Amino acid sequence: MTINGTDDAFTLLRQAVDLLPGNATAENGLTIADVRRDIELQEWETVLDMLIEIADVRPVSTAFWEKLAEAARQMMLDRTRRGCRPRARSVDAVR
Repeated sequence: MTINGTDDAFTLLRQAVDLLPGNATAENGLTIADVRRDIELQEWETVLDMLIEIADVRPVSTAFWEKLAEAARQMMLDRTRRGCRPRARSVDAVR
């Protein structure tokens, strides 16, 4: 769903999952399959946290972090949003 030209938080999280390779895993063993399961359960804040955990151990795109930051903003998770923004900028700085 789109709100004022921007995808809603739940769509953004689904899109972010699609930006990760299928074998992406967090240090604690979380997998893309775990993320997709929680998407089905509509555990949106958990999905956001899981995506951050996976991305913390593997290179991801600026677009990935921007999707997470916007999803966090829409979910009113300001601390999480603020944590995603610098990560997006650091990806740009490396390139």
